[in-house]
Amino acid sequence: MLQRTNIYLPSHLINLLRNKAKEEKITMAAKIRQILEEKITKENTNWAESLLKLARSAPKVRKGTRDLSKRHDYYLYIEPYEKKRKK
Repeated sequence: MLQRTNIYLPSHLINLLRNKAKEEKITMAAKIRQILEEKITKENTNWAESLLKLARSAPKVRKGTRDLSKRHDYYLYIEPYEKKRKK
């Protein structure tokens, strides 16, 4: 069910919407719904997919430092310079 709502848009956006809707032979309202649907769906999908990808890769990440939370400053600021000096 569609509900009516009023929004205020700058004239340049209205012109862009009008032109896009005309090209696609649909109403401006349909174009606005289409754009909102695509944008909202894309945003929800991106963060959800990113979290799932991260969760799936977690068991694969076994190697690395175990004291990172304690020695993060060392790994960020000191270790890279020590490696450069050794070269």
